[in-house]
Amino acid sequence: MTGCSSGQDGADTPPVPRPKAWPRIDIYPETYITIDSLSLPLSVNRGSTTRRVKTGNINSEALDVVYPRYGATIHLTLLKPRHEPRLALNRAIDSRLQRINLNLGATPASVTSQTNTHGINTMLVRSLSAIPTPLQAIATDSTTFLLSATVYLPFHPSVGATDSLAPVIESLNKDITHLLRLISKP
Repeated sequence: MTGCSSGQDGADTPPVPRPKAWPRIDIYPETYITIDSLSLPLSVNRGSTTRRVKTGNINSEALDVVYPRYGATIHLTLLKPRHEPRLALNRAIDSRLQRINLNLGATPASVTSQTNTHGINTMLVRSLSAIPTPLQAIATDSTTFLLSATVYLPFHPSVGATDSLAPVIESLNKDITHLLRLISKP
């Protein structure tokens, strides 16, 4: 037979499946809705669910954006200080940057900083290694609010799991980038 392949290399042994395979994860479509769960309108993935979280602080609000298929959560915290807001925001930004560095540990990361079309300064930090918090972000107008976002993926890193989670992390990266691009002053 010419032009035909039996899928074997001529050996008489049947093909053997790999000892371990990682399932493909169905990625959420890039469709978004605007929610008003915090005192700041946010654009989140339509396939996600949201839940309010009590903070115990009168100056802050929290919201979890949950992705059931991924087992991932984006933890969002909005700080709107009432007393000396600029000073409070500067302290909060310093604290948040310190937390981002602690979450990263010694892992390398890429950082994207920009000012969106609404004048909001944003920063997105993406770990280049497998850690439970692969994406972290902040957004602020420097005078009235600070929004922080942390993606949490509860997994134990291994080479196979990291390869399987790459599309999930990329999808979550697109969602956070979309949120940061559209965020505006309350």
